[in-house]
Amino acid sequence: MNLNFKDKNILVIGGSSGIGFSIVSEFLKSNANVYSISRDMRKIDLAKKELTKKKLIKNATFLNTEENTIEDVTKTLESFVRNKIFFDVLINCNGYYEKMNLLDVSSSFWDEVYYNNLKLNFFIAQSLVKINIKKRKNLNIINLSSFASILPSSGYGIYASSKSALTNLTKSMAAEWSKFNIRVNCIIPGVIETPMTKSIIEFKKSELLLPIALKRIGKPNEVANVALFLASDYSSYICGAIIDVTGGKYIIQS
Repeated sequence: MNLNFKDKNILVIGGSSGIGFSIVSEFLKSNANVYSISRDMRKIDLAKKELTKKKLIKNATFLNTEENTIEDVTKTLESFVRNKIFFDVLINCNGYYEKMNLLDVSSSFWDEVYYNNLKLNFFIAQSLVKINIKKRKNLNIINLSSFASILPSSGYGIYASSKSALTNLTKSMAAEWSKFNIRVNCIIPGVIETPMTKSIIEFKKSELLLPIALKRIGKPNEVANVALFLASDYSSYICGAIIDVTGGKYIIQS
């Protein structure tokens, strides 16, 4: 399948590392103009160096929203409009992942997780939808959730519940915004080898592999390829779908 996104503008939220960075890379390989918003300047610098080595940096733009507030990101989106840059695809990879037992969860921890995993993603999408409706432009939205939204792990209950909310919200977004020619879909990655999961994979790889039908850990580009498909015209009749990219995790009881 030849996917070419020449002259298409892709906005990736959280594209400086892990799955998000792989998505940025794959879209750049497919000739897209890719804009990534991230709050971590160190990760942005590393991402730019990596893309420079791969000779993919030309059509990549990284923006830092260090304060990570909705207002900051909204201002950034408005600056794109002023420069006559409109987006064809929005990919929400932004997320916050930290272990904490439920008895230890504080109000501030709850707010941090839900802000990054749900609230920020929604309001960025809402802002772009309003812009694109006004300009009568189509938009394709892809949310990155987690297998934890289907089956949570001990110690990650708040993370899992926030991702479950995002998975569910995807369907409402798709239902309400489809009349504006806006498609919204969701990807659910399983155990994917990223800097965030590296230590736990090294610690308990054999245990992690047990419920995975394909008996291997997933690679970031395997998630990115699904994002490319959903962003393309090949998926033009897919709307409100929740796509499992887990290697067949728990497809039968062990």
